[in-house]
Amino acid sequence: MLLAITLIGHNLVRLHAWHTVRGRPEPWQVHLGEPVDDRPLDKATRTRGRRRHRSD
Repeated sequence: MLLAITLIGHNLVRLHAWHTVRGRPEPWQVHLGEPVDDRPLDKATRTRGRRRHRSD
């Protein structure tokens, strides 16, 4: 089951990359009327939370 979920996630990432490199919107974006995702693929789009400073 975990392998199937991993493969689905990997395929979604590859399809997103394929459409983005060619400058085409993803089919689901067009179908749902969502704006085109223009975030760069070579950088992580998530940000990490700031670390809390310990008060000694």
